[in-house]
Amino acid sequence: MQLQESDQLTALTHELKELRAEVAKLGNLVVYTTAEAAAYMRCTEDWLRRAAHAGKIEHFLVGRDMRFRKADLDAYRVTPAGEKALAKLREMAATRWASASEGVGVEQ
Repeated sequence: MQLQESDQLTALTHELKELRAEVAKLGNLVVYTTAEAAAYMRCTEDWLRRAAHAGKIEHFLVGRDMRFRKADLDAYRVTPAGEKALAKLREMAATRWASASEGVGVEQ
C-alpha cells in the first residue's frame, strides 16, 4: 500500500513540474492594455503610445486599442536606449513632483 502511495506521489510531483514549465512558457503570452503596460513600465500612457508609434516598443492593435506583450516590454527595458529613456522619464517625473510639492506643508 505504501509503495502505491509513493508511486502516486512521484507521479504527481513529476506532473507538477511539467505544469510549472508550461506556466513559465505562458508567461510570455501576458498581454497588457496601454494603462496596464504604462503601470508595469512605470511611465505615462502618452509616453508609451509615442514610443510605440515611433517603433521603439512592439505593440499590436485590438480594434483601435493598443496592446503590449510583457515579453516585448521586458525586451525594451533591458536595452541601453530603453534604460536611458525610462531613467530620464522617471527623473523628470521626480523633479516635477518635487517642485509641485514645494511650499505645500502642514499648517500648525
